[in-house]
Amino acid sequence: MAKRYKLKKLNILGNKLFLICPFSQMETFLRNHYGGEIYFATAMGSLFKFDDKDYFNYFKHFIQRSNITEINLVVDTSCRFLNNVLTQEQDYNTNTEKELLSVFLKNYEDIVEHTAINKKQQFLAELIIKYQTDKLLNISFFESLIRQNLITLRGLITTISKNEKFEVKNVNKKTQHH
Repeated sequence: MAKRYKLKKLNILGNKLFLICPFSQMETFLRNHYGGEIYFATAMGSLFKFDDKDYFNYFKHFIQRSNITEINLVVDTSCRFLNNVLTQEQDYNTNTEKELLSVFLKNYEDIVEHTAINKKQQFLAELIIKYQTDKLLNISFFESLIRQNLITLRGLITTISKNEKFEVKNVNKKTQHH
């Protein structure tokens, strides 16, 4: 009797991972734009703790195990944490808000140049993406994968209420914004 082998479907193209805020509820929006076979990782305000050793190790193994070849850092302009920092209507009760406030304050003059709230939201969202990008690029594991073109890093600003998405350019470069 011949042995039967199960062949694992090989995904040569690799998989996409979207790093999102769970409160923005953008999974369906992203699936509609990028297809159903995508992965999500969530963190409040889309701020991931890559500097935490245990979290980083889990994240690294997930990337390898899931054949991730594209990481998308996503911030929605309706993010409650982003908007709380912009409007300053509530106290900053979470570490996420305190970290976002730090990004905001370091870039205060550039942000307040924009008079319309939607422009401020988009600008702060872009700064958050670049802040997270810098954190990833400061980790040799990710920097090496990106430099070797084994992983593509993308930044994406969404406004789900308007069914809009904008790609942030040059996210693979370290910035001076923080």
